[in-house]
Amino acid sequence: MELNNESLLFASGYQKIFVLLVFALLIIAEKHSGQRANDTGIVNRSRRLNVQMFLFNDVTMNLLSVSSLLMIAENFSGFGLFNLIQSIPIKMFLSFTLFDLMLYWMHRARHQVKFLWMFHKVHHSDIDLNTTTALRLHIVEVFLTTVGKALFIVIMGVPTLLVAFNEIIITAIVMMNHANITFRGEKKLAYIFIVPCKHLVHHSKQWREHESNFGFALSVWDRAFGTYLKSEPDAIGLPQIREPSFLEALLLKWKRTSR
Repeated sequence: MELNNESLLFASGYQKIFVLLVFALLIIAEKHSGQRANDTGIVNRSRRLNVQMFLFNDVTMNLLSVSSLLMIAENFSGFGLFNLIQSIPIKMFLSFTLFDLMLYWMHRARHQVKFLWMFHKVHHSDIDLNTTTALRLHIVEVFLTTVGKALFIVIMGVPTLLVAFNEIIITAIVMMNHANITFRGEKKLAYIFIVPCKHLVHHSKQWREHESNFGFALSVWDRAFGTYLKSEPDAIGLPQIREPSFLEALLLKWKRTSR
């Protein structure tokens, strides 16, 4: 599964095109079949800030010359544990499930470690959960997540094409999780995958509720480790924190208001 530089560019390009296509389809679905009504101004401000955060993170990571995960896999994954496995289907299954398991524990750590929560609460500050909420991440969290993924790729020896596959599928599922949509068979699918109706409670204003449902793609981890909660929140966001501006989110300086 080795790729030359030209093939890496193509793989990266196709990855971005697919993610953008999923993003656009979810935005359209929200417009025509949104499940939770919210003030149009709130929705627009939410989306604007989320896109601003994404663009800032993308530009900053490029300026810092942080290598893409595909480049890291191509150059440093040749001696990892997966190189002992010959079967491609087994590699696909293990790389996806173990990658998602790592993300589950990283997500729990962001809630339980005060230093990490300081940055992760930017994501939870959105009071209108929608597709773009998946983009509302602080640059420090983005960097730390990239480091964690890179270490996983190198230690496990995940081939480049599987890295691209895992990133595409998990990114698409995460965007779908945050989307203001519902669909036929959603509750049945929730037995295996994270879906919007099950991820919503993770963004609850109530601490007990948002300390649950940490999964990224697979819901089995929450069930296995006792963090699954079947509930529908009364309100989403963070207590006593109203809509932040871009600079407030970036600098972690919050506007506060009484409840």
